Amino acid sequence: MTHYPLPNILEVMERERLSWREMKQRYPDQWLLIVDYETDDADRLDSGIVDFHSADMKQVAQAPAESDRIAFRYTGESTFRGLRSHAHRHTL
Repeated sequence: MTHYPLPNILEVMERERLSWREMKQRYPDQWLLIVDYETDDADRLDSGIVDFHSADMKQVAQAPAESDRIAFRYTGESTFRGLRSHAHRHTL
């Protein structure tokens, strides 16, 4: 199996636990690979350790993770307008 080096824009992060709010502030409009994460009672991401980040989702999704418990999150605003908007454009 051939292993390729990760692109330069994908940065290896220091192992610091951050809250979701801190992640969004520190890495605006970035895709994050988060390990050792914790969730709140509603199963929303509460905190974790950012292993990698990039503006390119594919790079983060292909990054090697050293944990079995990983999450991918985007810190920017979603362009998804909801199911009603989607359904309205695709009525039968």
